[in-house]
Amino acid sequence: MYWDSFGYVAQAVSGQIGGLGLGRPLFVLISHAVATAIRATGAPVFTVEPVLRLFWLAVSAAAAPLTLTLARECGLSTRASLFAGLAVALSLPLAHVSASVLTDGPSLALSLGALVLGVRAIRSDVSSGWLGLATGVVLGAACGLREQCAANLLILGLFVAAAPSERRWRLAAGLSLGFVCAAGLPILYAYLTQADYLSSISRWLQGMAREREQQPYRATDFFFYLLWLVALGPATLLFALSAWTTELRRPIWTVTPLRAIAVVSMIQLLLLAGYQDISYSPRYLLGTFPGALALPAGAALDRFSGESFRRSVAAFLLLALPFTIAAPVVRWLEQPTRSAIDALPALLARVPAGSVIVTGQPCPAIDLYDRLSRVESGLSAPTWQQVCPGWTWPDDLGARLDTALREERTIVIDARDGAWLGRGQRAARDEALRYADHHPSELAARRIRVWRSSPGGTR
Repeated sequence: MYWDSFGYVAQAVSGQIGGLGLGRPLFVLISHAVATAIRATGAPVFTVEPVLRLFWLAVSAAAAPLTLTLARECGLSTRASLFAGLAVALSLPLAHVSASVLTDGPSLALSLGALVLGVRAIRSDVSSGWLGLATGVVLGAACGLREQCAANLLILGLFVAAAPSERRWRLAAGLSLGFVCAAGLPILYAYLTQADYLSSISRWLQGMAREREQQPYRATDFFFYLLWLVALGPATLLFALSAWTTELRRPIWTVTPLRAIAVVSMIQLLLLAGYQDISYSPRYLLGTFPGALALPAGAALDRFSGESFRRSVAAFLLLALPFTIAAPVVRWLEQPTRSAIDALPALLARVPAGSVIVTGQPCPAIDLYDRLSRVESGLSAPTWQQVCPGWTWPDDLGARLDTALREERTIVIDARDGAWLGRGQRAARDEALRYADHHPSELAARRIRVWRSSPGGTR
């Protein structure tokens, strides 16, 4: 049900890089390779999305065992490491995003892999240069999936500083070379092969600036930030706070891998409290979750369990029960949106070509369905025009729709339950419905159609 996932599937089919940040070029290129392989078998283009979802889910699934491995590499006990891995495995937000075609889960897995290699590089007798190179390559690949992973360079920089002096230069050189090549080559490829690449970055920056103007940060955004911290794992948050309270009583000037990971991750987590879109989803916090919360919580849960088997079982239940209880609740809450999206093919079959469709959360789904249908049929021109909330919402919706009426286009306004999520989208819906209410003659003539969730369906 994530907005971005529809765009990623469309990019996987077309191979077009760009749209968010630096375009997540490696994510698009790998997805495009998978989509091309699927279509080479003769499978319908509509099978691309479920296969991509499973492919990236398999990558995301490595996050939990890699958290366990990282904890062991950082010196935590076997049981503390197991608890840290379980905290990640039983985090509902991570499970939820991993079930969609998104960059959050796969980039987290690769970032954790880079940190595991980084710890081994400063402690292993193997050549630091080669391990540093491998570390840089994996982290660079993670940045090719999601640019925010570059923040882990701060952690690896602290690793280098903590390494024995005779290894630092080789480690730093290998790390830098691997990162620049792995992160830079996909960007260079996008720049050389796609004329619109730099323009897409510019449009993204302009869109972010416009969104900040339209929806300034409010106190409710900070409330959602606190709510998302709990959603990551109530028990994990509680025990992580306990670990941090204990840690603050100790000297902090000694740099260890665990401390470097935890401190840098916590700084990122705190800074995300002011992120513009934080109220939309807890997924923006996932990149900091293992280091800032899961690893400290694992250590605290280990201390809580002590030598008691019962306490160990209780610790596991504290991690597992919120996930078990929340999963069906989340499924129930998002059912209206799922239903709104699942009903699109039947609804769109009755919408004339050239129509203007004003909708909320299903907007990228309509675009994806349109693109895949045209790929399947060999057509090129878009079937419908979408008016979507967010960056591209017109400053004057009435003028935009008046133009459509003058061009003798049909206007469809989606007023179904679940089609509009959040304060901003609901305000956009109300504006569209006011326009329809002010044009009763066009409604009667069905030049303006309204999709309703009532038994009548549309009017």
